Amino acid sequence: MHAERQQDCFRNVARVLAPGGEFVIEAFVPDPADFDRDEQVHMRSVTEDSATIRLHQYDRAAQTFVRQTITFDRDGVHLAPFAMRYCWPEQIDELAGRAGLRLVARYADWHRRPFDDGSRSPISVYRR
Repeated sequence: MHAERQQDCFRNVARVLAPGGEFVIEAFVPDPADFDRDEQVHMRSVTEDSATIRLHQYDRAAQTFVRQTITFDRDGVHLAPFAMRYCWPEQIDELAGRAGLRLVARYADWHRRPFDDGSRSPISVYRR
């Protein structure tokens, strides 16, 4: 389902993009080391009054993960869920291409430094 929603997003952008307009997207390059296991538990903080842990569950085949940040304190348990489908830059280019957009530039950051194998947060620019 997530992949279809991502494709719909690109189609909608292409549909409303003004002639000569550009679609700029900031993403992240997934690090396979982050999901070398299907589940992860990380201690985020511990004080005398609270503790926060973060849990991840990955589905590598679907390229999705669910993250739950849980804080325990004197007021109870607080949940901060987050879920997403991740893509590599080439996959984002495919989504764009199927929507009729073409990549015109990719930078490593907002300062327009060149994108290379070490870049973690690409800025991609597409046109119709």
